[in-house]
Amino acid sequence: GERTELETITLPKGIKMIPKECFKGCLRLTAVKPDDWTLAITNLGSGAFQQVPLTGDLRFPNIVTFSAKCLASTQITSIDVTGAPVRSVDGFASCSSLTNFTPLLPPTVTYLGTMSGGKKLKQDLVFRGPTCTLAGGEHIRGAGFTSFDMSALKTVTMNGTLCFFDCGSM
Repeated sequence: GERTELETITLPKGIKMIPKECFKGCLRLTAVKPDDWTLAITNLGSGAFQQVPLTGDLRFPNIVTFSAKCLASTQITSIDVTGAPVRSVDGFASCSSLTNFTPLLPPTVTYLGTMSGGKKLKQDLVFRGPTCTLAGGEHIRGAGFTSFDMSALKTVTMNGTLCFFDCGSM
């Protein structure tokens, strides 16, 4: 259910994982401390910050897994995973303020889930690794991608339906 009282959280320094639905529905949560809380994170569990009004730019240099809906419906404007060993990119459904994901798909990514609703994300979607699974229904529905290049992939698996539905900018 919705949790309406929590406005600020202070996480332990060096925390590596935020569990499934940990802060989901915390509709007043706008501050996560310390400011560098993302630096040690390797896994954001499913729905960890879903429907939380987080804003701003986040840097995840050690992230491996963005689980389903982990940052869905937030107001985050930028995600930076430069140098991270990220394997799974999911969890960005209805991120209507997201304008930048850098680099969008590092070569380590083998799983792409939901990136739907990020119409301000005006980037090329280029797969750089040898293999990738596109999973979930409508996983890039309504995203603002300008192109979709899978030419580097040796193996691609597409699960789900409506993979490119409502992608008017492509």
